[in-house]
Amino acid sequence: MGEENRRFLLKGGSTLSNIKCKSREFASLVRRDRRDKVVSSKRFCQVTTKSPALSVGEPQYTSEKIKEVAKRIQKRSEHIEDELKYLRDAFSYTSDFVDSFLEVDNSLYTLVGYLTCNDSTLKLEAAWCFTNISANDHKNMMAVVMATAPYLITFLQGGSELLQDQSALALGNMAADSHEIREVLKTQGIIPPLINLVKQSTAVGILQSSFFALCNMSRSLELITNELMESELPSILLTKLSNENTDLNIIGELAWLLTYMLSTESNCDVLVNKGFIRYLVHWLCKVRAHQKEYLFAVTPLLRCLGNIISGDDKKYIEMVISIEDSILMHTLSNFLVSSKRYLTKECLWVISNIFACEINLEPYLEDVKLLLPNIVRHLTSAYEIKKEAAISLYNLLTHGNKFYELIVDENVIRSFIDFLKIPDVEIMCLALYFFEEIVSKYQDGNQLFLQCDGPSYLEALEYHENEEIRNKAVYLLETFYENEDNDDYNNENT
Repeated sequence: MGEENRRFLLKGGSTLSNIKCKSREFASLVRRDRRDKVVSSKRFCQVTTKSPALSVGEPQYTSEKIKEVAKRIQKRSEHIEDELKYLRDAFSYTSDFVDSFLEVDNSLYTLVGYLTCNDSTLKLEAAWCFTNISANDHKNMMAVVMATAPYLITFLQGGSELLQDQSALALGNMAADSHEIREVLKTQGIIPPLINLVKQSTAVGILQSSFFALCNMSRSLELITNELMESELPSILLTKLSNENTDLNIIGELAWLLTYMLSTESNCDVLVNKGFIRYLVHWLCKVRAHQKEYLFAVTPLLRCLGNIISGDDKKYIEMVISIEDSILMHTLSNFLVSSKRYLTKECLWVISNIFACEINLEPYLEDVKLLLPNIVRHLTSAYEIKKEAAISLYNLLTHGNKFYELIVDENVIRSFIDFLKIPDVEIMCLALYFFEEIVSKYQDGNQLFLQCDGPSYLEALEYHENEEIRNKAVYLLETFYENEDNDDYNNENT
Protein backbone atom coordinates (compact mmCIF):
# COMPACT_ATOMS: atom_id res chain seq x y z
CA MET A 1 0.00 0.00 0.00
CA GLY A 2 1.40 3.42 -0.91
CA GLU A 3 1.92 6.06 1.73
CA GLU A 4 -0.54 8.41 0.08
CA ASN A 5 -3.34 5.86 0.55
CA ARG A 6 -2.79 5.64 4.29
CA ARG A 7 -1.88 9.21 5.18
CA PHE A 8 -5.41 10.46 5.74
CA LEU A 9 -5.73 7.92 8.55
CA LEU A 10 -3.13 9.81 10.56
CA LYS A 11 -5.40 12.80 10.96
CA GLY A 12 -8.50 13.33 13.09
CA GLY A 13 -9.55 13.20 16.70
CA SER A 14 -8.76 10.57 19.29
CA THR A 15 -12.29 9.49 20.22
CA LEU A 16 -12.92 5.78 20.37
CA SER A 17 -15.47 5.93 17.55
CA ASN A 18 -12.95 7.68 15.30
CA ILE A 19 -10.31 5.08 16.12
CA LYS A 20 -12.71 2.24 15.32
CA CYS A 21 -13.59 3.86 12.01
CA LYS A 22 -9.95 4.46 11.07
CA SER A 23 -8.94 0.93 11.99
CA ARG A 24 -11.67 -0.57 9.83
CA GLU A 25 -10.73 1.68 6.92
CA PHE A 26 -7.09 0.67 7.31
CA ALA A 27 -8.04 -3.03 7.26
CA SER A 28 -10.10 -2.42 4.13
CA LEU A 29 -7.22 -0.65 2.40
CA VAL A 30 -4.86 -3.49 3.26
CA ARG A 31 -7.36 -5.96 1.83
CA ARG A 32 -7.77 -4.03 -1.41
CA ASP A 33 -4.02 -3.59 -1.76
CA ARG A 34 -3.56 -7.35 -1.58
CA ARG A 35 -6.21 -7.72 -4.29
CA ASP A 36 -4.34 -5.34 -6.57
CA LYS A 37 -1.41 -7.77 -6.57
CA VAL A 38 -3.32 -10.72 -8.00
CA VAL A 39 -0.62 -11.89 -10.37
CA SER A 40 2.70 -10.09 -10.50
CA SER A 41 4.73 -12.06 -13.03
CA LYS A 42 4.41 -13.21 -16.61
CA ARG A 43 3.49 -16.78 -17.37
CA PHE A 44 5.37 -18.20 -20.34
CA CYS A 45 5.58 -21.66 -21.80
CA GLN A 46 8.83 -22.99 -23.28
CA VAL A 47 9.40 -26.47 -24.60
CA THR A 48 12.81 -27.99 -25.26
CA THR A 49 14.26 -31.31 -26.31
CA LYS A 50 17.82 -32.39 -27.06
CA SER A 51 18.60 -31.29 -30.57
CA PRO A 52 20.33 -33.80 -32.86
CA ALA A 53 21.72 -31.04 -35.05
CA LEU A 54 25.19 -30.95 -33.55
CA SER A 55 27.95 -33.48 -33.01
CA VAL A 56 28.77 -34.73 -29.54
CA GLY A 57 31.36 -32.53 -27.84
CA GLU A 58 30.47 -29.31 -29.66
CA PRO A 59 29.16 -26.34 -27.68
CA GLN A 60 25.48 -26.75 -28.35
CA TYR A 61 24.27 -23.17 -28.70
CA THR A 62 26.20 -20.02 -29.59
CA SER A 63 25.14 -16.81 -31.31
CA GLU A 64 27.50 -17.53 -34.19
CA LYS A 65 26.04 -20.97 -34.83
CA ILE A 66 22.51 -19.62 -34.61
CA LYS A 67 23.34 -17.08 -37.29
CA GLU A 68 24.83 -19.84 -39.44
CA VAL A 69 21.66 -21.92 -39.10
CA ALA A 70 19.52 -18.86 -39.83
CA LYS A 71 21.36 -18.50 -43.15
CA ARG A 72 21.18 -22.22 -43.95
CA ILE A 73 17.41 -22.51 -43.51
CA GLN A 74 16.99 -19.96 -46.28
CA LYS A 75 18.11 -22.74 -48.61
CA ARG A 76 16.14 -25.92 -48.13
CA SER A 77 18.13 -29.05 -47.51
CA GLU A 78 17.61 -32.54 -46.19
CA HIS A 79 18.67 -31.28 -42.76
CA ILE A 80 16.04 -28.53 -42.50
CA GLU A 81 13.98 -30.33 -39.84
CA ASP A 82 17.02 -30.78 -37.59
CA GLU A 83 18.02 -27.16 -38.13
CA LEU A 84 14.57 -25.95 -37.09
CA LYS A 85 14.75 -28.17 -34.00
CA TYR A 86 18.12 -26.67 -33.18
CA LEU A 87 16.67 -23.17 -33.41
CA ARG A 88 13.58 -23.81 -31.33
CA ASP A 89 15.67 -25.35 -28.57
CA ALA A 90 18.20 -22.50 -28.68
CA PHE A 91 15.41 -19.93 -28.43
CA SER A 92 14.32 -21.41 -25.12
CA TYR A 93 17.56 -20.35 -23.43
CA THR A 94 17.92 -16.61 -23.81
CA SER A 95 16.64 -13.63 -25.75
CA ASP A 96 20.21 -13.07 -26.97
CA PHE A 97 19.83 -16.11 -29.21
CA VAL A 98 16.54 -14.78 -30.53
CA ASP A 99 18.16 -11.43 -31.31
CA SER A 100 21.07 -13.18 -33.03
CA PHE A 101 18.66 -15.05 -35.26
CA LEU A 102 16.63 -11.96 -36.14
CA GLU A 103 19.80 -10.01 -36.99
CA VAL A 104 20.22 -12.20 -40.06
CA ASP A 105 18.52 -10.62 -43.06
CA ASN A 106 15.21 -12.22 -44.01
CA SER A 107 15.41 -14.77 -41.18
CA LEU A 108 11.99 -13.91 -39.72
CA TYR A 109 10.18 -14.22 -43.03
CA THR A 110 12.04 -17.39 -43.91
CA LEU A 111 10.72 -18.93 -40.69
CA VAL A 112 7.23 -17.61 -41.49
CA GLY A 113 7.55 -19.37 -44.82
CA TYR A 114 7.98 -22.70 -43.03
CA LEU A 115 5.02 -21.84 -40.80
CA THR A 116 2.82 -21.54 -43.88
CA CYS A 117 4.29 -24.32 -46.03
CA ASN A 118 2.53 -27.55 -47.00
CA ASP A 119 4.85 -29.82 -45.02
CA SER A 120 3.04 -30.49 -41.73
CA THR A 121 6.26 -31.50 -39.93
CA LEU A 122 8.10 -28.31 -40.85
CA LYS A 123 5.01 -26.23 -40.12
CA LEU A 124 4.85 -27.66 -36.59
CA GLU A 125 8.57 -27.09 -36.02
CA ALA A 126 8.23 -23.48 -37.14
CA ALA A 127 5.28 -22.98 -34.79
CA TRP A 128 7.41 -24.42 -32.00
CA CYS A 129 10.18 -21.93 -32.88
CA PHE A 130 7.72 -19.06 -32.57
CA THR A 131 6.45 -20.43 -29.25
CA ASN A 132 9.95 -20.16 -27.80
CA ILE A 133 10.79 -16.90 -29.56
CA SER A 134 7.69 -15.40 -27.93
CA ALA A 135 8.71 -16.66 -24.49
CA ASN A 136 11.56 -14.13 -24.47
CA ASP A 137 11.56 -10.41 -23.85
CA HIS A 138 13.13 -8.87 -26.92
CA LYS A 139 12.91 -5.73 -28.97
CA ASN A 140 11.41 -7.41 -32.05
CA MET A 141 8.31 -8.90 -30.42
CA MET A 142 5.84 -6.67 -32.25
CA ALA A 143 7.39 -7.54 -35.61
CA VAL A 144 7.14 -11.26 -34.77
CA VAL A 145 3.49 -10.88 -33.73
CA MET A 146 2.50 -8.94 -36.83
CA ALA A 147 4.18 -11.51 -39.07
CA THR A 148 2.86 -14.67 -37.43
CA ALA A 149 -0.26 -14.13 -35.30
CA PRO A 150 -2.78 -14.15 -38.17
CA TYR A 151 -1.53 -17.58 -39.27
CA LEU A 152 -1.43 -18.95 -35.74
CA ILE A 153 -5.00 -17.77 -35.08
CA THR A 154 -6.10 -19.47 -38.27
CA PHE A 155 -4.43 -22.72 -37.16
CA LEU A 156 -6.56 -22.67 -34.00
CA GLN A 157 -9.60 -23.24 -36.15
CA GLY A 158 -8.45 -26.27 -38.06
CA GLY A 159 -5.60 -28.61 -38.93
CA SER A 160 -3.96 -31.07 -36.60
CA GLU A 161 -4.36 -31.10 -32.85
CA LEU A 162 -0.59 -30.78 -32.50
CA LEU A 163 -0.63 -27.58 -34.50
CA GLN A 164 -3.63 -26.23 -32.58
CA ASP A 165 -1.82 -26.92 -29.33
CA GLN A 166 1.44 -25.29 -30.46
CA SER A 167 -0.35 -22.29 -31.93
CA ALA A 168 -2.24 -21.68 -28.70
CA LEU A 169 1.02 -21.85 -26.74
CA ALA A 170 2.72 -19.40 -29.09
CA LEU A 171 -0.19 -16.97 -28.93
CA GLY A 172 -0.31 -17.30 -25.15
CA ASN A 173 3.35 -16.35 -24.93
CA MET A 174 2.76 -13.37 -27.19
CA ALA A 175 -0.18 -12.24 -25.07
CA ALA A 176 2.01 -12.35 -21.95
CA ASP A 177 4.36 -9.73 -23.40
CA SER A 178 2.48 -6.44 -23.16
CA HIS A 179 -0.83 -4.62 -23.35
CA GLU A 180 0.06 -3.38 -26.85
CA ILE A 181 0.54 -6.94 -28.07
CA ARG A 182 -2.77 -7.96 -26.54
CA GLU A 183 -4.49 -5.11 -28.35
CA VAL A 184 -3.12 -6.40 -31.66
CA LEU A 185 -4.17 -9.99 -30.92
CA LYS A 186 -7.68 -8.91 -29.96
CA THR A 187 -8.02 -6.93 -33.18
CA GLN A 188 -6.88 -9.99 -35.12
CA GLY A 189 -9.71 -12.01 -33.57
CA ILE A 190 -7.95 -14.33 -31.13
CA ILE A 191 -10.75 -14.75 -28.57
CA PRO A 192 -13.55 -16.57 -30.48
CA PRO A 193 -11.37 -19.46 -31.78
CA LEU A 194 -9.84 -19.93 -28.32
CA ILE A 195 -13.27 -20.14 -26.72
CA ASN A 196 -14.35 -22.53 -29.44
CA LEU A 197 -11.33 -24.75 -28.72
CA VAL A 198 -12.09 -25.05 -25.01
CA LYS A 199 -15.70 -25.78 -25.87
CA GLN A 200 -15.06 -28.50 -28.43
CA SER A 201 -11.74 -30.13 -27.60
CA THR A 202 -11.31 -33.02 -25.20
CA ALA A 203 -7.50 -33.17 -25.50
CA VAL A 204 -5.81 -32.21 -22.24
CA GLY A 205 -2.92 -30.47 -24.03
CA ILE A 206 -5.14 -28.29 -26.20
CA LEU A 207 -7.36 -27.33 -23.28
CA GLN A 208 -4.36 -26.37 -21.19
CA SER A 209 -2.83 -24.33 -24.02
CA SER A 210 -6.10 -22.59 -24.83
CA PHE A 211 -6.79 -21.65 -21.21
CA PHE A 212 -3.18 -20.48 -20.96
CA ALA A 213 -3.66 -18.14 -23.94
CA LEU A 214 -7.01 -16.84 -22.64
CA CYS A 215 -5.42 -16.25 -19.25
CA ASN A 216 -2.61 -14.13 -20.67
CA MET A 217 -5.05 -12.18 -22.82
CA SER A 218 -6.99 -11.48 -19.61
CA ARG A 219 -4.00 -9.58 -18.23
CA SER A 220 -5.69 -6.71 -20.11
CA LEU A 221 -9.14 -7.68 -18.88
CA GLU A 222 -10.69 -4.34 -19.80
CA LEU A 223 -9.98 -5.15 -23.46
CA ILE A 224 -11.86 -8.41 -23.54
CA THR A 225 -14.10 -8.65 -20.47
CA ASN A 226 -17.33 -8.09 -22.40
CA GLU A 227 -16.28 -10.58 -25.06
CA LEU A 228 -15.52 -13.19 -22.40
CA MET A 229 -18.50 -12.64 -20.13
CA GLU A 230 -21.06 -12.42 -22.93
CA SER A 231 -19.81 -15.61 -24.57
CA GLU A 232 -20.28 -19.23 -23.59
CA LEU A 233 -17.02 -19.17 -21.65
CA PRO A 234 -18.46 -18.82 -18.10
CA SER A 235 -20.74 -21.82 -18.70
CA ILE A 236 -17.86 -23.80 -20.22
CA LEU A 237 -15.68 -23.06 -17.21
CA LEU A 238 -18.41 -24.11 -14.79
CA THR A 239 -18.95 -27.35 -16.72
CA LYS A 240 -15.25 -28.18 -16.47
CA LEU A 241 -15.12 -27.33 -12.77
CA SER A 242 -18.22 -29.34 -11.90
CA ASN A 243 -16.91 -32.46 -13.65
CA GLU A 244 -15.10 -34.62 -11.11
CA ASN A 245 -13.13 -36.27 -13.93
CA THR A 246 -11.59 -33.06 -15.28
CA ASP A 247 -7.81 -33.36 -15.30
CA LEU A 248 -6.24 -31.34 -12.49
CA ASN A 249 -3.77 -29.82 -14.96
CA ILE A 250 -6.74 -28.29 -16.76
CA ILE A 251 -8.21 -27.12 -13.45
CA GLY A 252 -4.96 -25.30 -12.76
CA GLU A 253 -4.96 -23.41 -16.07
CA LEU A 254 -8.68 -22.73 -15.79
CA ALA A 255 -8.17 -21.30 -12.31
CA TRP A 256 -5.45 -18.95 -13.58
CA LEU A 257 -7.96 -17.60 -16.09
CA LEU A 258 -10.62 -17.22 -13.38
CA THR A 259 -8.12 -15.35 -11.21
CA TYR A 260 -8.26 -12.48 -13.70
CA MET A 261 -11.95 -12.76 -14.46
CA LEU A 262 -12.81 -12.57 -10.75
CA SER A 263 -10.69 -9.47 -10.20
CA THR A 264 -13.58 -7.09 -10.98
CA GLU A 265 -16.71 -6.73 -8.85
CA SER A 266 -19.12 -7.06 -11.78
CA ASN A 267 -17.55 -10.26 -13.10
CA CYS A 268 -17.30 -11.63 -9.57
CA ASP A 269 -21.03 -11.13 -9.02
CA VAL A 270 -21.91 -12.96 -12.24
CA LEU A 271 -19.59 -15.91 -11.64
CA VAL A 272 -20.48 -16.35 -7.98
CA ASN A 273 -24.17 -16.31 -8.81
CA LYS A 274 -23.53 -19.06 -11.34
CA GLY A 275 -22.24 -21.28 -8.52
CA PHE A 276 -18.45 -21.16 -8.93
CA ILE A 277 -17.57 -20.93 -5.22
CA ARG A 278 -18.52 -24.49 -4.30
CA TYR A 279 -16.38 -26.01 -7.03
CA LEU A 280 -13.37 -23.78 -6.42
CA VAL A 281 -13.37 -24.79 -2.75
CA HIS A 282 -13.86 -28.43 -3.72
CA TRP A 283 -10.85 -28.53 -6.04
CA LEU A 284 -8.62 -26.63 -3.63
CA CYS A 285 -9.42 -29.03 -0.81
CA LYS A 286 -8.89 -31.99 -3.13
CA VAL A 287 -5.25 -31.08 -3.76
CA ARG A 288 -2.84 -32.30 -1.13
CA ALA A 289 0.61 -30.95 -0.37
CA HIS A 290 2.28 -34.24 -1.29
CA GLN A 291 0.90 -34.09 -4.85
CA LYS A 292 3.90 -32.25 -6.23
CA GLU A 293 2.77 -32.55 -9.83
CA TYR A 294 -0.48 -30.74 -9.02
CA LEU A 295 0.69 -28.10 -6.57
CA PHE A 296 0.67 -25.50 -9.35
CA ALA A 297 -3.15 -25.60 -9.16
CA VAL A 298 -3.18 -24.43 -5.54
CA THR A 299 -1.92 -20.90 -6.19
CA PRO A 300 -4.57 -19.87 -8.74
CA LEU A 301 -7.35 -21.58 -6.77
CA LEU A 302 -6.35 -19.66 -3.66
CA ARG A 303 -6.19 -16.42 -5.63
CA CYS A 304 -9.67 -17.04 -7.06
CA LEU A 305 -11.09 -17.42 -3.56
CA GLY A 306 -9.06 -14.46 -2.29
CA ASN A 307 -10.54 -12.27 -5.01
CA ILE A 308 -14.08 -13.38 -4.20
CA ILE A 309 -13.56 -12.77 -0.49
CA SER A 310 -12.02 -9.33 -1.02
CA GLY A 311 -15.18 -8.04 -2.68
CA ASP A 312 -17.74 -5.88 -0.91
CA ASP A 313 -20.51 -8.47 -0.65
CA LYS A 314 -20.47 -10.02 2.84
CA LYS A 315 -22.45 -13.06 1.82
CA TYR A 316 -19.61 -14.25 -0.44
CA ILE A 317 -17.18 -14.68 2.43
CA GLU A 318 -19.77 -16.61 4.43
CA MET A 319 -20.43 -18.84 1.43
CA VAL A 320 -16.71 -19.57 1.07
CA ILE A 321 -15.91 -20.39 4.69
CA SER A 322 -19.10 -22.27 5.54
CA ILE A 323 -18.98 -24.84 2.73
CA GLU A 324 -18.88 -28.43 3.97
CA ASP A 325 -18.46 -27.56 7.66
CA SER A 326 -15.62 -25.11 7.11
CA ILE A 327 -13.54 -27.56 5.06
CA LEU A 328 -11.63 -24.64 3.55
CA MET A 329 -10.41 -23.43 6.95
CA HIS A 330 -9.06 -26.90 7.75
CA THR A 331 -7.35 -27.08 4.37
CA LEU A 332 -5.75 -23.65 4.87
CA SER A 333 -4.49 -24.76 8.27
CA ASN A 334 -2.84 -27.79 6.67
CA PHE A 335 -1.27 -25.69 3.93
CA LEU A 336 0.19 -23.30 6.53
CA VAL A 337 2.53 -26.03 7.75
CA SER A 338 3.69 -26.86 4.23
CA SER A 339 7.37 -26.60 3.41
CA LYS A 340 6.42 -24.66 0.25
CA ARG A 341 6.96 -21.00 1.07
CA TYR A 342 4.86 -19.72 -1.83
CA LEU A 343 1.98 -21.88 -0.65
CA THR A 344 2.21 -20.47 2.87
CA LYS A 345 2.20 -16.92 1.53
CA GLU A 346 -0.84 -17.52 -0.67
CA CYS A 347 -2.75 -19.11 2.23
CA LEU A 348 -1.97 -16.18 4.50
CA TRP A 349 -3.20 -13.77 1.80
CA VAL A 350 -6.54 -15.57 1.66
CA ILE A 351 -6.78 -15.69 5.46
CA SER A 352 -6.01 -11.96 5.71
CA ASN A 353 -8.88 -11.31 3.29
CA ILE A 354 -11.22 -13.51 5.34
CA PHE A 355 -10.34 -11.67 8.55
CA ALA A 356 -10.63 -8.26 6.84
CA CYS A 357 -14.29 -8.77 5.95
CA GLU A 358 -16.96 -7.03 8.01
CA ILE A 359 -18.82 -10.14 9.10
CA ASN A 360 -19.46 -11.76 12.45
CA LEU A 361 -16.57 -14.18 12.89
CA GLU A 362 -17.78 -15.52 16.23
CA PRO A 363 -19.67 -18.48 14.67
CA TYR A 364 -16.29 -19.53 13.26
CA LEU A 365 -14.38 -19.12 16.52
CA GLU A 366 -13.26 -22.76 16.60
CA ASP A 367 -11.97 -22.49 13.03
CA VAL A 368 -10.00 -19.38 13.99
CA LYS A 369 -8.53 -21.22 16.96
CA LEU A 370 -7.41 -23.93 14.54
CA LEU A 371 -5.71 -21.42 12.24
CA LEU A 372 -4.20 -19.08 14.79
CA PRO A 373 -1.15 -21.07 16.02
CA ASN A 374 -0.13 -21.77 12.43
CA ILE A 375 -0.42 -18.07 11.58
CA VAL A 376 1.55 -16.97 14.63
CA ARG A 377 4.40 -19.35 13.87
CA HIS A 378 5.06 -17.39 10.67
CA LEU A 379 5.69 -14.10 12.49
CA THR A 380 9.31 -15.23 12.56
CA SER A 381 9.41 -16.45 8.94
CA ALA A 382 10.94 -14.73 5.91
CA TYR A 383 9.88 -11.11 5.36
CA GLU A 384 7.05 -11.53 2.86
CA ILE A 385 5.49 -14.37 4.85
CA LYS A 386 6.00 -12.51 8.13
CA LYS A 387 4.18 -9.52 6.67
CA GLU A 388 1.21 -11.57 5.46
CA ALA A 389 0.93 -13.20 8.90
CA ALA A 390 1.02 -9.79 10.58
CA ILE A 391 -1.70 -8.44 8.27
CA SER A 392 -3.87 -11.46 9.05
CA LEU A 393 -3.51 -10.91 12.80
CA TYR A 394 -4.17 -7.20 12.54
CA ASN A 395 -7.36 -7.87 10.58
CA LEU A 396 -8.42 -10.50 13.13
CA LEU A 397 -7.85 -8.05 15.97
CA THR A 398 -10.51 -5.71 14.56
CA HIS A 399 -13.22 -8.31 15.23
CA GLY A 400 -13.41 -7.65 18.93
CA ASN A 401 -12.75 -8.92 22.41
CA LYS A 402 -12.88 -12.69 21.88
CA PHE A 403 -10.31 -12.53 19.11
CA TYR A 404 -8.17 -10.06 21.03
CA GLU A 405 -8.03 -12.59 23.88
CA LEU A 406 -6.96 -15.34 21.46
CA ILE A 407 -4.19 -13.14 20.11
CA VAL A 408 -2.97 -12.25 23.61
CA ASP A 409 -2.98 -15.92 24.57
CA GLU A 410 -0.66 -16.63 21.63
CA ASN A 411 1.90 -14.09 22.96
CA VAL A 412 1.73 -12.04 19.77
CA ILE A 413 2.45 -8.69 21.44
CA ARG A 414 6.18 -9.29 21.68
CA SER A 415 6.46 -10.12 17.97
CA PHE A 416 4.76 -6.85 17.03
CA ILE A 417 7.07 -4.97 19.39
CA ASP A 418 9.97 -6.49 17.45
CA PHE A 419 8.42 -5.17 14.22
CA LEU A 420 9.00 -1.65 15.52
CA LYS A 421 12.73 -2.35 15.25
CA ILE A 422 12.63 -3.66 11.67
CA PRO A 423 13.84 -1.00 9.18
CA ASP A 424 10.87 -1.47 6.87
CA VAL A 425 8.17 1.17 6.58
CA GLU A 426 5.27 -1.12 5.70
CA ILE A 427 5.65 -3.63 8.52
CA MET A 428 6.50 -0.89 11.02
CA CYS A 429 3.30 0.98 10.10
CA LEU A 430 1.33 -2.21 10.47
CA ALA A 431 2.71 -2.69 13.99
CA LEU A 432 1.79 0.88 14.93
CA TYR A 433 -1.80 0.41 13.78
CA PHE A 434 -1.89 -2.92 15.64
CA PHE A 435 -0.89 -1.22 18.88
CA GLU A 436 -3.31 1.65 18.33
CA GLU A 437 -6.10 -0.92 18.15
CA ILE A 438 -4.93 -2.61 21.34
CA VAL A 439 -4.24 0.41 23.55
CA SER A 440 -7.37 2.29 22.45
CA LYS A 441 -9.81 -0.51 23.17
CA TYR A 442 -8.36 -2.67 25.92
CA GLN A 443 -7.00 -1.54 29.28
CA ASP A 444 -5.02 -4.75 29.70
CA GLY A 445 -3.73 -4.23 26.16
CA ASN A 446 -2.43 -0.87 27.27
CA GLN A 447 -0.76 -2.53 30.24
CA LEU A 448 0.75 -5.26 28.08
CA PHE A 449 2.22 -2.60 25.82
CA LEU A 450 3.69 -0.86 28.86
CA GLN A 451 5.13 -4.13 30.19
CA CYS A 452 6.92 -4.64 26.87
CA ASP A 453 8.36 -1.11 27.21
CA GLY A 454 6.33 -0.10 24.15
CA PRO A 455 6.37 3.67 24.79
CA SER A 456 10.17 3.73 24.65
CA TYR A 457 9.99 2.21 21.18
CA LEU A 458 7.50 4.92 20.20
CA GLU A 459 9.84 7.59 21.53
CA ALA A 460 12.60 6.18 19.34
CA LEU A 461 10.33 6.71 16.33
CA GLU A 462 9.44 10.35 17.08
CA TYR A 463 12.20 11.48 14.73
CA HIS A 464 11.89 8.71 12.14
CA GLU A 465 12.60 9.82 8.58
CA ASN A 466 9.23 8.52 7.38
CA GLU A 467 6.45 11.04 8.04
CA GLU A 468 3.73 8.43 8.49
CA ILE A 469 5.68 6.48 11.11
CA ARG A 470 6.76 9.69 12.84
CA ASN A 471 3.22 11.07 13.02
CA LYS A 472 1.70 7.81 14.22
CA ALA A 473 4.30 7.35 16.96
CA VAL A 474 3.75 10.91 18.19
CA TYR A 475 -0.01 10.49 18.05
CA LEU A 476 0.10 7.30 20.17
CA LEU A 477 2.44 8.85 22.74
CA GLU A 478 0.47 12.07 23.09
CA THR A 479 -2.91 10.37 23.13
CA PHE A 480 -2.28 7.41 25.41
CA TYR A 481 0.94 7.96 27.35
CA GLU A 482 1.50 11.66 27.90
CA ASN A 483 -2.06 12.69 28.74
CA GLU A 484 -2.81 13.26 32.41
CA ASP A 485 -6.32 11.89 31.89
CA ASN A 486 -5.03 8.72 30.25
CA ASP A 487 -6.30 6.36 32.95
CA ASP A 488 -9.77 7.90 32.91
CA TYR A 489 -9.84 7.59 29.14
CA ASN A 490 -9.01 3.91 29.19
CA ASN A 491 -11.47 3.15 32.00
CA GLU A 492 -14.23 4.97 30.18
CA ASN A 493 -13.67 3.28 26.82
CA THR A 494 -12.83 -0.30 27.80
